[in-house]
Amino acid sequence: MNNLYVNSRCFLLLLITLLSCTKFCYSQQNAVPKENHPQTIQELKFRIDSLLIKNRIPGAGIAIVTKDSIIYLDGVGYANMETKTPVNGNTIFGTGSITKSFVGLAFLKLLEEGKINLQTPVKEIVPEIDIDNSWEETDPVRIVHLLEHTSGFNDIHFNDYNLHDDPEIPLKEALKVSSNCRKVRWRPGSIRSYSSAGYALAGYILEKITGEKFEDYIRKAILEPLNMTASTFLLTPENRQLFAQGYESKYKPSPFPNMYARPAGALNSSTRDMALFVQFLMNKGKVGEERLISEALIERMETPTSDWATQAGLKKGYGLGISNTFYKGFKWCGHNGATIGYAGAFAYSRELGKGCVLLTNYYDIDFISGVNKIWHSLQDYVIGENIPHFPIVPDIPAEQLRKYVGYYELRNSRQQLVAWVDRMLNGTFISMLNDTLYQKDFVGEEKHVLIPVTEQTFRSPLEPDASKIFFQTPEGLWAYFDGENYWENSAAWIPWFYITIFLIAWILMLSTIPYAIVWIPIDLYKRITKKENRSKYLRTRVIPLLAVLVLLYGFIAISNQSLIDFGQKTFGNIQLFVATLLFAALSFYSLFIAIRSFWKPVKTFARVYALIVSLSCVGMTIFFSYWDIIGLRLWAY
Repeated sequence: MNNLYVNSRCFLLLLITLLSCTKFCYSQQNAVPKENHPQTIQELKFRIDSLLIKNRIPGAGIAIVTKDSIIYLDGVGYANMETKTPVNGNTIFGTGSITKSFVGLAFLKLLEEGKINLQTPVKEIVPEIDIDNSWEETDPVRIVHLLEHTSGFNDIHFNDYNLHDDPEIPLKEALKVSSNCRKVRWRPGSIRSYSSAGYALAGYILEKITGEKFEDYIRKAILEPLNMTASTFLLTPENRQLFAQGYESKYKPSPFPNMYARPAGALNSSTRDMALFVQFLMNKGKVGEERLISEALIERMETPTSDWATQAGLKKGYGLGISNTFYKGFKWCGHNGATIGYAGAFAYSRELGKGCVLLTNYYDIDFISGVNKIWHSLQDYVIGENIPHFPIVPDIPAEQLRKYVGYYELRNSRQQLVAWVDRMLNGTFISMLNDTLYQKDFVGEEKHVLIPVTEQTFRSPLEPDASKIFFQTPEGLWAYFDGENYWENSAAWIPWFYITIFLIAWILMLSTIPYAIVWIPIDLYKRITKKENRSKYLRTRVIPLLAVLVLLYGFIAISNQSLIDFGQKTFGNIQLFVATLLFAALSFYSLFIAIRSFWKPVKTFARVYALIVSLSCVGMTIFFSYWDIIGLRLWAY
């Protein structure tokens, strides 16, 4: 998720999916920094308790395991702030996208039983589900693309929270809610971009193959064999007392988040259950002495295969419901997740021989700042005094490195709604100094060194293996991928051109407001005193002013909404929808009026100013129309 913070709260909330678009900075140190890490469980609990208080997070469930034993299992803080109920190992939290790991495991089970082939086109199994794929004949969406986020689908966001329908609405019906997400934006199997829409469809495929509800199959095939007795997909009167109350910012209680895309994020679990799950993965598919999944398939689960970067040689990324990442010199496999009221993660390091779980009852726009600090404290404790090993740096000829130098434009936005922001602001520069490559993000001051692993793959100083790769697309363009973000080589002047035009247009549009503060009192005075030299054809000033005010009002109308509100047909969302349409209509009308003013008794300055402002409004209308912001129905997005 990763953030471009916009000062205007309303604009920030509209573009909330920018959370998935930021990049983490790479350390430029050559060794793991010496930090004051917790050395004992008591120090770890004290650190986490302090972070809970500092970041206003009510509570956290924590587990640390090896493949044979649970080292620590407990909670810190409160499951319910009102009743002061403490968190313990059996407290149930929403796990959000951690659910995807269980769906991926279910497909591995079917694969081992010979009931599926991951390369099977989705249309062959569920022809009744619409997929808008321009490459269908040559490159259909396959099962593996759904599970590895390489389908090209848009991500689900605003309208996924189910506040009105049956929590167990059939998946076929639930898929209709997010049908617009299944428009394939690029060739399937080419670019990775996280999409819960893919997992929602994968869950339905699971039902078609097994003849059971996907929840029932996962319960029978995974949860019960692992003795994950507290884990559930539903909040019921019987388990309600075990659930942690979810919270948003400032300890505001949040409603329980039923979802339409249940296979993408509806599992609820306890720290104890998740500890058993991590042990199962660390044991590569064994529960005690019983093997549930083959070792080879667990390794396949941890390994991406289906995008260009992987095929070019990068091993880091997202497999079948498991992501592999690097932290302080060690490789970790796992998944994080967030949903309204909850956020958490699990991960394990085979090199360290340990894994950990964190579940919290907190979610907010800036949840990463607090929850990530707790998560990293947990990882730091697991690492302890272990020293990572880094690969020998090969001697790559400078001319080989120099061909990667240039500007790269971000092309794999999770949300198409904010792809224009990514194009303008989330590009990155690759430069070369003293035979060494550096990366510098367009928005950011630090340059990050890229250490070669092979001629095409690179790592940052604290990474034990390649995490980035340069390769050429089938069209011959140089591309750069870091396991999460995909960039393509582009002209360096393009973002500056876009930003300049965009800012100039907004400055001109907003100038109508201070201009109105000047001319309106003057015009009123002249009308009251019946001056003969008062302004004529005032609509050249009034119409563009109204256009700008209407658009601003639309953004203000949604400024105080909660995250759940964005997916509902609220009065604020309806106002934004109407405001953008009115802005478009008034913009074109203002241009018509401005052109007509050349044949009216209007002062030259007023005439030229009206033309320039109206052209800015029309230009912004065309731009917003291209990116689907004009007529935006947030409740259907």
